[in-house]
Amino acid sequence: MMKQMLLLSIAMFLAVIVPMTAYADEERALIVANNVVDRLNEYLRTPIDLSDVNVDWDWAVVAGEDIAEGCRVRSGDLLPITDVFYDIRIYRLGETYHYHVSMDENIMIRCEALPTVPDGVMPQVIDALHDLNGRLGMQFTHNDIPWTWSERQFEDYMLGCRQDAELDSRYDRRTNGYIITFTVQGEAWSYRISADRLIVVLCDSD
Repeated sequence: MMKQMLLLSIAMFLAVIVPMTAYADEERALIVANNVVDRLNEYLRTPIDLSDVNVDWDWAVVAGEDIAEGCRVRSGDLLPITDVFYDIRIYRLGETYHYHVSMDENIMIRCEALPTVPDGVMPQVIDALHDLNGRLGMQFTHNDIPWTWSERQFEDYMLGCRQDAELDSRYDRRTNGYIITFTVQGEAWSYRISADRLIVVLCDSD
């Protein structure tokens, strides 16, 4: 009798705690999805809001794969990346926007094909220019605007940006990358790109 009562108590406890855990996970995923939308809206003329009737989204936590798997091709010396991440998809009017986000939310990767790199041009320059064109709605080539570059080993995967970020200790803290700066009508746009072309981030930090 006592054993039956104990099993019943455990079952009742699990019946309460499992839905609460699932709710907490979905609540966190919603925060991540809204952060993805904030990033995505930097490139869209018509902003997305998850509450819009013509907008839908889904999410999953993926374990056991590299964060670039099925998302973005990497090349050269690969940055060791956690094998647990958020997989977020945003849907609007037939368009799908797909992102992978690290569990600490500091690495946010848009899943898309790498841009074509002209012969003799450093791929990271084209990656940064592709991002800049997306933001400005332009089609600049590397010959159209002035740019500079330098190579550096950064202390962590923030690549010199967001010094106050709380970093996931599972990542390799030293990261090889590049600083690439474009000048458009007198305004500087400074990018940080990891050597393996995984991380492309617009950064105001020196």
